[in-house]
Amino acid sequence: MLFSTSNRAGRGLKQLAFTLRRVSHWSFVTVMNDSAPSPELVRRLARYLRVNPLACDTEEGIGKWWLGLDPPSLVELSNALRWLVTIGVVEAARAADGRVRYRRVALTAAIDARLDQLIERTP
Repeated sequence: MLFSTSNRAGRGLKQLAFTLRRVSHWSFVTVMNDSAPSPELVRRLARYLRVNPLACDTEEGIGKWWLGLDPPSLVELSNALRWLVTIGVVEAARAADGRVRYRRVALTAAIDARLDQLIERTP
């Protein structure tokens, strides 16, 4: 069994898997209740992730460092990030400090193509 409770590493992996499922579920439910994300923010995030495929940061860091928003509009940014999670381009992971960080789901040609579509489609 992969997540054996008899070893410490197995318990840690089991907790991580539970946390990621919970964050993903929360993101999906929240997006369904929010208004549509800002096309401009989606395009800027897609461009950033296309150029910086290993980027990973919190909402505050993304607003400040990736997008140069001063002050960052966290409500609009949160909505855009959650939408990107819902469509499977970005993942949200809770770090050891308890803060959620966002990053690309994978370094694949399929994700590159999806980001390119978002860059081209959004006005």
